[in-house]
Amino acid sequence: MTYRQDSDIVFNYGRYIFRNLSYTIRDYQLIDFYLSSNDNKSTFDIKKEYSSRQNRILWFVSNCNARTKRNEIAKNLKNYFPIDQYGKCSQSKKINNSEELFFNYKFYLAFENSHCKDYITEKVFYNSLIHGSIPIVLGADKKNYEQILPPNSFIHIDDFKDLKQLADQLNNISTNFDTFSSYHQWRIDYRLLVRKSSYFIDDRFCDLCIKLHNDKTSKSYLNFSKWLNQCK
Repeated sequence: MTYRQDSDIVFNYGRYIFRNLSYTIRDYQLIDFYLSSNDNKSTFDIKKEYSSRQNRILWFVSNCNARTKRNEIAKNLKNYFPIDQYGKCSQSKKINNSEELFFNYKFYLAFENSHCKDYITEKVFYNSLIHGSIPIVLGADKKNYEQILPPNSFIHIDDFKDLKQLADQLNNISTNFDTFSSYHQWRIDYRLLVRKSSYFIDDRFCDLCIKLHNDKTSKSYLNFSKWLNQCK
C-alpha cells in the first residue's frame, strides 16, 4: 500500500473521475468546496474566481532543503512574479487561518521535495486544485502528472526554458480570462476525490483486508526500496 500507481493497493493523495460517475459516492471524508448538492455539478464560477483571486502565487513550505532545490527556484521566480510564502522557511508571520488564503490566489506553488515517480501529494490536490487555484508543479515528469491529474489543470515548470518565460505565462493567465478559463474547464466533466487529511485511510485498509482474503498470489521484491523510490 503506497502512493505508487502500480501498487497492489494505491494510497494516493487524490484522484479524479468523470463527474457523471460520482453520483453514487457517499464518502463523508471527501472534501469538495465546489459541488452542487442538487445535481452533482461544479459550482466553480470561473468569472467570479477570475475577478476575485489575486494575481499572485501562494506557497506553504516547511522543508527548507529539498532535493528538488525548490527554495532556490522559488527565490529566483519571485524576481519575475510575486510569491507569498508561509511556513518554517519563511520570515512571514504565522497566520491563524491558512484555509482562507487558499481561496484567494490564482496560483499555488506545488513543488515536491523529490523527483519521484507517482509522488504527487496534497500540495497539488488539497492545497491547490480542491481550493480552486492552478498548481505550478515540480517533481515527477510532465507525463506522470498527466496520468494522474485532470487534463490541462496544472502548469509544469519543465515546459519553460527559464523562469522568465514561466512568469510571462503566469502574467498571461492572470490578465487573460480565456486563458485562465482553459485551466478550469476540466471541472465541468470531472470531479476530484480528495480527503482533508491523508490519515483518513479507512477504505484502503478495507481493500487490504479483502485482498488478503481473496488474492492468494504470492509476490516479493528483491529490493522494495528501489522499486518504490524511482527518483531522479
